[in-house]
Amino acid sequence: MSRKIRLTGINFGPDVTEMEIYHTSTASLNLITESVTQDLFDPYLDLTVEDEYTTLIIRCSEGDCLGQTGSVDISYDRNVRYFTVTSDNGGAGGTVEITTPVADGPTSGSLSQTVDFRTFPTFVIEATANYGATFDGWYDELTAGTLVSTDNPLTIEQTTFTGSDDFYAYFS
Repeated sequence: MSRKIRLTGINFGPDVTEMEIYHTSTASLNLITESVTQDLFDPYLDLTVEDEYTTLIIRCSEGDCLGQTGSVDISYDRNVRYFTVTSDNGGAGGTVEITTPVADGPTSGSLSQTVDFRTFPTFVIEATANYGATFDGWYDELTAGTLVSTDNPLTIEQTTFTGSDDFYAYFS
């Protein structure tokens, strides 16, 4: 199972221009992301990692500290998820909204919400098709995504739909 985690408060200094992030070790098969710059941490960097990974290694790939590494022991709250809800095609087919726990939208763009499942048992999203369009379902990516559900509204609990915290409404 994977989770989106949020790295905050990390400053690598002005001489680091680009970094790579690995889990467990700097073996190439453990690469999570590359070409990470300091500005991507402003104010935070969201990463999707498998639950079993507890150590991240951030390696400088460009700058004066070329080749230096450091590790960060991840201890993140598995009760908190960072959701993004987006309408496909800039809303040409319809809008999305968050109805629970904190209502937001509707919008033809994107909405984001952090949900602490110790406080709120569900996160509910809804898509509304524009006149002449049809809601096709929720996907995990904007293009070439995998169908997550055709439920509308979609109710998400702490341990459901954990493949991604990004939900894209597709319309036709």
